[in-house]
Amino acid sequence: LSERVKRILEETGLSSSSLHLEITESVIMENSTQAAALLRSLEAMRVHVHLDDFGTGYSSLAYLHNFRMDALKIDGSFVRRVGAHGEGSEVVRTIIHLARDLRMLVIAEGVETAEQFGFLREVGCGAAQGFFFSPPVDGAMARALLERGASW
Repeated sequence: LSERVKRILEETGLSSSSLHLEITESVIMENSTQAAALLRSLEAMRVHVHLDDFGTGYSSLAYLHNFRMDALKIDGSFVRRVGAHGEGSEVVRTIIHLARDLRMLVIAEGVETAEQFGFLREVGCGAAQGFFFSPPVDGAMARALLERGASW
């Protein structure tokens, strides 16, 4: 995979620091030796790695020290539990504090309501994605939104 990423970066001229790859914690844990080698290779290329679905799989905190990650992505199943009066927010708040303490970006997935977005902003979540901002779009629409300078 690292050779393929390197080749694609060379073919496209994309700066490696502009590439953000997501990997789930379950994939890392399935073969941690192979994952460690891949992550070291991506780090050497300066490719950003985001740990997707954090908290839904093995949730071993040890690998946060063993593998360099640039961001933790809070699974939408946790974001959906956030309520008007803070109920269901303990896990989200804890993940955000953990990521910040480890100097990692934290990204909340599955944001669907203004209430969820407001809570995430209040507790210092660095980024969010979900239907609250936009439904999924194809490449042509994404390009058009970027060219228009769309912001949410």
